[in-house]
Amino acid sequence: MRCSAGIPRLALAMAAALEVGFAGPLSFQTVPFAINNQGQISGFSSDIAGTHGFIDTNGIFTVIDVPGSTDTLAYGINDAAQVIAFDNTHSKSYLFTGGHLLDIGVPGSTYTWAEGINDAGDIVGAFGDGRRAWGYVDHAGVITRLEVPGSIETDPYAINNQGQIVGRYVTITSAGVVADHGFLYSNGAFITLDVPGAELTDATGINDAGQIVGSFGITENGAFHGHGFLFYQGIFTTIDYPGSPDTDVRGINNIGQIVGAIGNRTGFLDNAGVFAPIEEPATAFTPEPKSFLLLAGALAVLPRRKPRLFLPNASRNRPKITPATRTLSC
Repeated sequence: MRCSAGIPRLALAMAAALEVGFAGPLSFQTVPFAINNQGQISGFSSDIAGTHGFIDTNGIFTVIDVPGSTDTLAYGINDAAQVIAFDNTHSKSYLFTGGHLLDIGVPGSTYTWAEGINDAGDIVGAFGDGRRAWGYVDHAGVITRLEVPGSIETDPYAINNQGQIVGRYVTITSAGVVADHGFLYSNGAFITLDVPGAELTDATGINDAGQIVGSFGITENGAFHGHGFLFYQGIFTTIDYPGSPDTDVRGINNIGQIVGAIGNRTGFLDNAGVFAPIEEPATAFTPEPKSFLLLAGALAVLPRRKPRLFLPNASRNRPKITPATRTLSC
């Protein structure tokens, strides 16, 4: 389904608030989301000032804060260091490019969660109307809706340079049982990716070789735990950070470097099985908001979305959904 043709993106008249390499006390949470082929890592961290998106370039952190928001997340990153930024305060998505933020909301939707981007600038994510969510791919401003047949929610997370897309979809039974499944979308077809024996699966990253990473949840010895996985050539391989009962895997690049988080606090880089922690220095102050173009109309109170981490007590909020099929005009 094509929802629009050539919708121009609105360039906000502002520069992102940036701090580079500040040597302050460590943040209390660092969660990487993606890694490009130069080894640059995008993600978010939290400190006493709020939650901030970041780009980690060889240990030098560039902070991305949407003006007026205390809760900014950075999702996908491509080889041009273009980053998907999400304002979790107002449920708005932006493209961070060249030091500026561009509005990339899906026209006609109530909220947009862009998440992945490839080197061509194609963007994937989800949009919703307050009742349910649909996936989409944005190619040069043309929005194509993605929906796994029979699902009540489809969330694409990443797209590679071949146009293959991974994510998760949600199903619900007549008894009201909700289940999460991973998926690969390739050549116009959806393929389900469920780790055998898992209670839920999310596919979160894919490289150009078709290697897919993600996380799955399973009850072990009476307790629910999360583990990462690598899926390649039909084989699932479990990824666990040494000594941690819970591992959340997020992204992979073309040389096989993998990023994720443990304990909902500390990020890591997995380089051929050698794990290294990722921790961002905390923001010492809240940057003064830059001037920006106010969009017409007042901002509505929108649902808030936190990243899904398969870790104990982690927030996995999503908008209220119903099994009813609804058509969204856009």
